[in-house]
Formats: sequence, structure tokens, C-alpha cells
Amino acid sequence: MKNVITILFTLFMSIGLIAFLGCDDDSGTEPGGGSLVGHWEATYETIMTTQGNIGVDPDSPMFRHLDITVKEDSTFTYEYWVGTDKDAEEAGYENSSGTWEVDGSNFSMTFEGDAEIDHLEGTYKFSGNKLIINTQLDVLLPGMEEPAPMDVELQLTPVE
Repeated sequence: MKNVITILFTLFMSIGLIAFLGCDDDSGTEPGGGSLVGHWEATYETIMTTQGNIGVDPDSPMFRHLDITVKEDSTFTYEYWVGTDKDAEEAGYENSSGTWEVDGSNFSMTFEGDAEIDHLEGTYKFSGNKLIINTQLDVLLPGMEEPAPMDVELQLTPVE
């Protein structure tokens, strides 16, 4: 179970951070009117498997909570945990920082400190006020013996 939480933590953290990395200019504003710069939180996650998609929402004990602040100076800070209680031992609470960059709709993130991953890449787009991040991560789901690469989509909304 700890491996599942670690993998899910890494996946959630990566997706959330990726979402904040997509900035085409110094102001962090996309041509379509969205801005990556700001305070965001994950609200839904879709893991694409060969057997079908798995949707995970904040009420799920598998949900990876991500609260991230993306700054104009190409840095970010974040908090991450799994489940409903970030203080629980199995939640795997983490907070740290890193740097980000974008090229069109592609992003790249570098994590600092004791993060589960050190680098992440993917694509992003806006849908209304939601930031949609797509990447591929090694995921360990219940019933699996080893992590496997899977496509993941993370939805983030601005924190007001």
C-alpha cells in the first residue's frame, strides 16, 4: 500500500506541477486568455489504463491532493498528500518547490529537495477556468505488482 501511495503521490504531484509550468511569456498568460501564474488546486484526476479510464476525485482515499503556487519568475511551491487527512502517516505529505518552463503547449518541471520525482514533462491546455495537464507517469494501482507507465490527465482550478 505504501508503494501505491508513493506512486500516486508522485503522479499527482507531477501533474499538478506540470499544469503550472505552461507559460508562453514572462507574464504567464496564454494566448487563449488563461494564466498559469497563480494559486491552483487539483480537483480531478483521470488515469488511462488498458482496461479503461479510472477517475479519482477528492472524496477518494486514492486522491492525490495538490495545492500549487506558480510564480512569474519560473518557480513554484506546492503541498501534496494522498487521502482525506494530510496529517495521517500514510498520506505521504510533502511540500517543496522547483522551477518550470514551457515551449508552446509543452511544459517541463524540475523538482527540488526530497520530491519523489526530479523531472516531469507533458502538455497543458485551458478549458474554461480549469487547467488540464497531460503527462505519462509510472503508476502502481491496487492489484498491480509493479508500477507501469500510464497516461494521466489532471484538472486543476484556481484557488480564490
